[in-house]
Parts: sequence; structure tokens; C-alpha cells
Amino acid sequence: MDNQMDRELEFESCCEQFMPMVYSLIKKWHLGREREEFEQIGRIAIYEAWINYDASVGEFSSYVAGYVRGRMKDVIKRQDRWGTRHVFTEPVKLAEHPDLTAEDRFLMEDWLEHSKLTSQEKMWVMEGLIDGYKLQEIAVRYGRSVTTIKTWRQSALQKLRTKLSYIVRE
Repeated sequence: MDNQMDRELEFESCCEQFMPMVYSLIKKWHLGREREEFEQIGRIAIYEAWINYDASVGEFSSYVAGYVRGRMKDVIKRQDRWGTRHVFTEPVKLAEHPDLTAEDRFLMEDWLEHSKLTSQEKMWVMEGLIDGYKLQEIAVRYGRSVTTIKTWRQSALQKLRTKLSYIVRE
């Protein structure tokens, strides 16, 4: 039992020594919003490095620094990949927006006509986004499956986001 306590105290000491490195990575990579999550990821990475360390590899401090940095980067990449691959399921219905005037609608339809969306994607934007029809209603109306309409939606939103990010950068 004393051996178990000694190992726990030894890890606590190790963790205290390397947590400032975790805090500095959180600050350097601007992860303040998810600070607690990345602190925990850092602690777990320190523990895994402490368990898996082989003295023949080199200095422990170098090993743990690389291990923590790699683990945190993996999580950031995974979160970024998830964000770029997923689309919100129910977009805002512009038809219900109180400030949408007939002129606004005309301008949106004109812009949509000159956009690089396919005819199916344009149809989804008009019916789903602007007029507020549900996927099921659009599928029935055009004799297509809901999955097909979802594909049109995903593709249209992806192109619109790309276009929007391009406009914002200019």
C-alpha cells in the first residue's frame, strides 16, 4: 500500500512540474475557451508519458513535452476536422425573419440565380432556406428521397460557406 502511495505522490510531483508547460501551450494556441478540457488532456498526456517513459529514449522532460504537445495537437485537429465536416441540421428560416422585405427577397433570388450552385442546390436554398420548407416536404414535392435533399443541402451550405469565407477575407 505504501508503494502505491509513493507512486501517486511521485506522479503528483511530476504533474506539478510539467503543468506550467500545458498552461503555456493553452495560452500560445489561444485555447482559453476550452481551458479546463485542455488542462485535463495535458494531465492525461503527462500521466501516459510518465507510465510509458523508457530511460533509453532520452531525457524525460523532452519526452513529456513532445508527448503533451502531440496529444493536444491531435485533439485540436480532430475538433477542426469535425467542424469542417458537419452541418447544422435545421438552418434558420429566412421566410420567418421579420425584417425580410420583398426587395431583400428579390436580391437574394437574383444573387442565387448568378451563384455557382447547381439547380438542385439553388432549389434547396429557395425552398428550404428562404421559404422554410422542411426536408420531407421538399422530398415529396420533387419526388426525391430525404437523403437526396440532405445531400443537396450539405453541398449548398458548403459552397455558401466557402463563398462567405472568401468574401470575409477580402
